[in-house]
Amino acid sequence: MAMRPAFQHQGPDTNCVIEGIALGWCSCTAYAMAMLIDAATEGRHRPKGCAVRRLVKPRDLDKGLNLSQVSAVAQGAFGVPIAVRTGPNAISVDSAVKQARRGRGFVLQGNNVAWNKGTGDHAVYIHEVRGGTDLAPAEALLYDPQRSHERWIPWPRALAFAAALRLNPSGTRVLGPGRLYAGFAPAPMTPAEHAARGATVIDDGVELAFGASRLPHPDRTRGNPPRGRLVIVRSTPLSLAGSNIVEHLSDGELFVAYQRTQGVKPPGAASATWFGNKDATWWVHVSGLRRIGGAG
Repeated sequence: MAMRPAFQHQGPDTNCVIEGIALGWCSCTAYAMAMLIDAATEGRHRPKGCAVRRLVKPRDLDKGLNLSQVSAVAQGAFGVPIAVRTGPNAISVDSAVKQARRGRGFVLQGNNVAWNKGTGDHAVYIHEVRGGTDLAPAEALLYDPQRSHERWIPWPRALAFAAALRLNPSGTRVLGPGRLYAGFAPAPMTPAEHAARGATVIDDGVELAFGASRLPHPDRTRGNPPRGRLVIVRSTPLSLAGSNIVEHLSDGELFVAYQRTQGVKPPGAASATWFGNKDATWWVHVSGLRRIGGAG
């Protein structure tokens, strides 16, 4: 399980002022992502939620943010790849629980009606779950930036929050049960996984592994799956074993590459080139990416 982050409170509005605009109470998604980044990097990076919002490009000072905006900051500025599961790629509750059991904290979108705190959409960070059965935890450790500290809550309350997410401004469409809009951190690595990479850490935090060479600059590539499929993300470029699959990218989903190496050649592929993220935990074959070269 990843180290627990320091709690961050988003209010009052003056807690986050950008270009003279007070945005504290409109920045829940940025504050929730800041806590995820803290946990995922074990405190090496501990940005304030306002700093995450300030790094969003293009700058957005109009009310709330979405998961894709803050996930791009997590990857591009802090090297933390986020699996964004919204819209047609919303994750099932069962799959989300399996990821949480693997130690993958996640930013969860929902609506405050579940907390009896109004009817506005909101975002929180769920660090871990415990108890219950494999697919029905008893409790979730909630980091809600509109509160004063983290707390354990019944898992059904977290699901009620997620199900109440408004999908249109009038609130006539809500997400409903069974799915979550969420952004997941990578799973923590075991000591054996760390050792197998043979990583070399460069001054700016890039970890070169598997004989990779550093790219001249972070490359904002995009997922390029075959029609109707997803791009497979692996923990190593040296094996196509199913046990090495760590995530998937949807069409157009951001993947920031920091390094390149030669690995195993997938069946039918013309190249053995793979691209890796900042800490060498996610690897994607060149055939699964487009906009390579920094044009993403």
